[in-house]
Amino acid sequence: MEFIMISYIGIMFCCILIILAAIGINIILWKGNRVGKKLKEKTYNLSKNLTNEKVEDYIKFIDSVEIPPRKYYWNMLKAGYKIVEMNKEIDNKLLRQLKITILGKGVLVG
Repeated sequence: MEFIMISYIGIMFCCILIILAAIGINIILWKGNRVGKKLKEKTYNLSKNLTNEKVEDYIKFIDSVEIPPRKYYWNMLKAGYKIVEMNKEIDNKLLRQLKITILGKGVLVG
């Protein structure tokens, strides 16, 4: 009788552990998706009327978030850098700062 009670407690503990692990994984994936969506939006907005202020905002955003480890988001950062690099009106200091910030996140840019 006592052995059956201990096995039921063990089964309940395992079930709770599996449920908590599933919730944790979903939270991590949801955060990555949210950051990725915001990154896509900010990179797209760089292509419209690019100014030094937009680049500064983009740098602050990249610096403040953890980039999800997916090639899609890495390519999005590279595209944002290329957009800024192609615009001759942007200050070279900001371009270097953007490059350093992206490199600091582990993404190689030209």
